[in-house]
Amino acid sequence: MSGIGRPFGVKANENNTSYMKGFVLDAEENKEVEYKSFASAHPSILPWKIMEKAKKFICACLNAGSKGIIYFGVGDNQEQNSRFLHGEIIGLEVENIKDDITKALQCLLDNHIKSDDGPLQKGGEQNCINIHFVPVACQEKLANLYVVEIEVSRDWRFCKDNVFHSNSWVEKGGNKNLTAKRGLNDLFKVKDTWDDIAIRTKGASTCVKQHEVKRQVREPLETMYKEWKKEAKLGT
Repeated sequence: MSGIGRPFGVKANENNTSYMKGFVLDAEENKEVEYKSFASAHPSILPWKIMEKAKKFICACLNAGSKGIIYFGVGDNQEQNSRFLHGEIIGLEVENIKDDITKALQCLLDNHIKSDDGPLQKGGEQNCINIHFVPVACQEKLANLYVVEIEVSRDWRFCKDNVFHSNSWVEKGGNKNLTAKRGLNDLFKVKDTWDDIAIRTKGASTCVKQHEVKRQVREPLETMYKEWKKEAKLGT
């Protein structure tokens, strides 16, 4: 059976939104939608595994001048040997780590994403990013599972024509102790460089080569910002 996702911009608790486990979202992955299952990920590593994927998605949506939602706990057809359908509601066991995920997102916005003007400002560019925990029901009863959704919408008032960058995280190898909470530096080596500039292409976030940034990112944003200013002026 198929269903629709939470309406963009509507909080999960405002319209009693929930998903039924096993249902399939009817939205295809595109420039505004991406699915990640993380079905086998241990809760101790989930906050930062989620942020690893989210940082690129956030920058890509902002650099595309558009909006988007990345869903965690939903079947992803790019996952090898997946037993789930593309778009299938799986849900994640995050009841006890919702605060950890929210804090990880705040850390990401404060320290790992920036614009041409510098760090993202609270009450400014950070308003473009929101997180939602949508409950998952099984046989019409809540199952202590959630789909974690990070929603992005570029607001030209704050973002202007700036390009957004994220710094690189390289996953560490070796044995991971899954009996304790894992921090960012336990899982990833964080590089000091800010060389990741991504845009949305179909159902993925793609890094742009440095020599292509002006043509693929900066110039289109400048054009869209000029159009926005014209429309904003006409509306006053």
